[in-house]
Amino acid sequence: GGTGGARVFYCGPMFRYERPQRGRQRQFTQFGIEHIGPAGPAADVGAIALARDVLGRVGLLGETTLLLNTLGDAASRERYAALLREHFAGMRESLSPDSQRRLEEGRVLRILDSKAAADRDAVDSAPDPA
Repeated sequence: GGTGGARVFYCGPMFRYERPQRGRQRQFTQFGIEHIGPAGPAADVGAIALARDVLGRVGLLGETTLLLNTLGDAASRERYAALLREHFAGMRESLSPDSQRRLEEGRVLRILDSKAAADRDAVDSAPDPA
C-alpha cells in the first residue's frame, strides 16, 4: 500500500558458487523479501512489515530481533568509502590478502566484513560512518 510497487518473499535452498568461508556450507536456506517498484523509505517499511508478517505466520516472530543499519545515500556512502580507503591504505601491509585485494579493487566497504584475524585491528580502528 502506497509504495507503487509489489513485494514478494521467497524461502528455499540456495547454493554458493564461490569458495565457502570457514563454517559455511555450499547449500544453505535463505529467506528474502523483494520490492519491485520505486525505492524509498516507504518501500523499506513495506518490506520490513512483510518480513514481520511472514515470520509471525510461521511462529518465529518472538525469536526474531530486527537490527537495522544504513550508510545513507550514494553521496554519504562515497564519503565514507573515501575515509575507509585512506584508513586501510595506511595499514595495507598488515591486511589479509583478501582485504588487500578488496582495497585494490576499490571495495573497501567489504573489508569491514572480514573475519580474518589479520584484519581485526584495522577494522576495529576504522572510522565510523558520519
